[in-house]
Amino acid sequence: MLSVKYQFSSPLRPGETIRTIYVDDNTRTRREAANQATDWDRYYTTVPFTARLTRRYSTAVLLDAIKRHALSTTGDERLSVIEIGGANSCFMDAILSRFHCRSYDVIDTNRYGLSLLEKRVGQSQVVRLHQQSVLDLSTAIKADIVFSVGLVEHFDATGTRQAVLAHFDLLRPGALRLSLSQHLPCCTNDQKPY
Repeated sequence: MLSVKYQFSSPLRPGETIRTIYVDDNTRTRREAANQATDWDRYYTTVPFTARLTRRYSTAVLLDAIKRHALSTTGDERLSVIEIGGANSCFMDAILSRFHCRSYDVIDTNRYGLSLLEKRVGQSQVVRLHQQSVLDLSTAIKADIVFSVGLVEHFDATGTRQAVLAHFDLLRPGALRLSLSQHLPCCTNDQKPY
C-alpha cells in the first residue's frame, strides 16, 4: 500500500523553504542496481503490463499532490515542471491537461525514450527535452515542481543520494519536490534526505 509522507526541508538560505513529499511503498525492497541493469530501449518498446496498472494510480497520486501543494513561484499561476527520468513520460499529458504550465522539462539519459516523447509533443513551446544524467546535470533551469517516479531505486546508496540531492538543485525557492518510488527514506523536518 502506498502512503504519502510529508517532509518539509530546512531552508537553503534564510527565508527559503523547499517542500518535499515522499510517496513510499515499504512493502518492496530496493533492488541492487549493479545486478539488475534495466534495458530502457526494450522497456520503451514493450512496456510491462504491471507498469500500465500502476501508472493510473501513480498518476492520480501525483496529480493530487500537485493540486494540493504546488505553487507558482513567479506569481503568474503557471507552473514550471521538471520530470527527471521521464523519457516517453506517461505523466506529462495528464499534468499538462490539468495544470497551466509555463514549461515542462524532461531530463533523461535514454535517447530512444526521449525520441518517442519528441514525436508526441512535436513543436511544443512548453515541453523541452534534455538528454542528461541525474548524476551529472549541467542545466541551469529551475522549476516550481521537480519530480521523479521510480528513478532513485535504480542506483546504489551513493547514486541514490546524489540523485535525490540533484532534485533540490533544480528547485526554485519555495518550490515542491515530489518523488514516487518503491523505497525512499523519509527524513525529519529539519533534514534533507541522506
